[in-house]
Amino acid sequence: MDGIIPKISRKDRQRMAKRCGKCKDARLRTRYLTIPNLAEGRSVAETARALEVNRSTVYRVAAPFPGRRGRGADRRPGGQW
Repeated sequence: MDGIIPKISRKDRQRMAKRCGKCKDARLRTRYLTIPNLAEGRSVAETARALEVNRSTVYRVAAPFPGRRGRGADRRPGGQW
């Protein structure tokens, strides 16, 4: 079963991990942690449990990705870095 977002490259995962370590914005940090979990094929429930967030948060983070190929995965909603 495919995840709810496409796979992302190792380089993108590394970039998000690096930015997550420096991030002070809770919403952006949640995004940096959620996207790699989903891209690895983990379910929404597994991801929500691991990150201790509600499933609706995981769906909200993943919403911008239908049909995307991982580009912009480490951007804030609205295209901001």
